[in-house]
Amino acid sequence: MPDAELLVRLAEELDTTPAALLGPELPPETEGSSTTAEQLGRIAEQLAVKNRRARRIWKIAAGVLIAFAAVNLLLILLNFAAFRSFTTEAEITAENQAVPAAEASIQTS
Repeated sequence: MPDAELLVRLAEELDTTPAALLGPELPPETEGSSTTAEQLGRIAEQLAVKNRRARRIWKIAAGVLIAFAAVNLLLILLNFAAFRSFTTEAEITAENQAVPAAEASIQTS
């Protein structure tokens, strides 16, 4: 049995059904029963739909995880930038304040 998704894709390209690609129809043993090729064709279509759905779910999950990681990284970078600007302003304020002469002589001794 070929890959289900490949079979469905090939059938779409050739503008036919997967059952026709699986082989010629066998004469039915009883009236109203489906042929083996038609059943295999339906199974192949169902497997292809299941595979597409699973891939879509994995892509969505990966996208959510990547977005979560990107947001966290952005928050870390913004936090780092904000912290540096805050400490820089505090250091500038401390440097600009003059120490009175009386206090300077006490601190040196």
